[in-house]
Amino acid sequence: MEKAREILRLKDAGMTQREIAGATGRSLGNVNAILARAREAGIIDLKAIRNKELSKVLYPAVKEAGAQRDEPDLEWVHREMQKKGVTLTLLWEEYKTAHPNGYMLSPFCERYRKFRKQNEVYMHKSYKAGERMLVDWAGLTMQYTNSRGEAVKVYLFVADLPASSYLYVEPFLNMGQESWSAAHVNAFEYYGGAAAILVPDNTKTAVIKPKYYDPDLNKTYHELARYYGAVIIPARSRAPRDKAPVETGVQIVERRIIAKLRDRQFLSFPELWKAVRAELEVLNTQPFAKIPGNRQEAFLEFEKGQLRALPPSRYEYAEHKLAKVGFDYHVQFDSYYYSVPYTFAGKQVEIRATIRTIEVFSEGERISCHIRNYEKRSRYTTDWFFPKLVDYREKLNEK
Repeated sequence: MEKAREILRLKDAGMTQREIAGATGRSLGNVNAILARAREAGIIDLKAIRNKELSKVLYPAVKEAGAQRDEPDLEWVHREMQKKGVTLTLLWEEYKTAHPNGYMLSPFCERYRKFRKQNEVYMHKSYKAGERMLVDWAGLTMQYTNSRGEAVKVYLFVADLPASSYLYVEPFLNMGQESWSAAHVNAFEYYGGAAAILVPDNTKTAVIKPKYYDPDLNKTYHELARYYGAVIIPARSRAPRDKAPVETGVQIVERRIIAKLRDRQFLSFPELWKAVRAELEVLNTQPFAKIPGNRQEAFLEFEKGQLRALPPSRYEYAEHKLAKVGFDYHVQFDSYYYSVPYTFAGKQVEIRATIRTIEVFSEGERISCHIRNYEKRSRYTTDWFFPKLVDYREKLNEK
């Protein structure tokens, strides 16, 4: 009733129907229908009429005995309920505006609850579109045969947008931090946007130390999430509902991709990658068993538009490492040495290393930055800070 009351108030304030529709988030037809019924009922003073009376005027019940009521499209209601800010009351008001002889709010909600219960296997927990991306590694592995005739194990990363059940699958040669980060970046680009919340299991590439209220997150993973405007909420231990959709997705991937390709012999990793991607497209376009449509259609219809826009450039993978500065004011990373100001000699610092740069931080502040060294002849990269000359000039200025 609050939306309807707001429409009437804005009309009294002199706004046009189009302006009212924009201000309240309603369609122009919905605004027009509410105003027309209010005019027919002769409503003048909004403060003098209660919500119950206003509801009877704007959404009159069918009085004729045995009159046929228009049934709501419950599949449409369920899809709309997965959008941010949408409530059953809002959907009922839109339904009632379009179908004046339709059900009142209570039977409308009761019908939707029964619909949910009948389909609880598929919609036992509601997820808002674009809100979460659940991620995990598949339990089963694949393999290919390299040029030396050796079998090489391959691991499958699985991402699931639970609102539409849209899946992303990618094979990797290991389950290390760099593969984990690359998998997320590739999943975001496959979806064309990033979810607001990432829900991993408590793997070391995501969570260093699991805690119920405040888990210690892997720094590289936390940096990646922050770059895409997302937050990380790991699945709780002994809380199966937290990760049920992705576990279901993993089972589907194991049965519909890994098992399906079990007898094929792959002679290279790219050949295996292409086969997995082809089966992923088949899986995402296969019709649902109990409801109309498929994963791809559901994703394009109501979830893709709710994802966060991607940054202009891809996230650049970075490693984080704690190190102690030597007395020659250099820190070691990957068998190479990089200088920092002499005042930090002997102190512990944090190194952030990308494929191109080495940054050194102390207490959250960057104290040194270098182009990453790959030269085998010279393992030291030094910036001369001339500490003694600087100190001497400062003393002269003091005098």
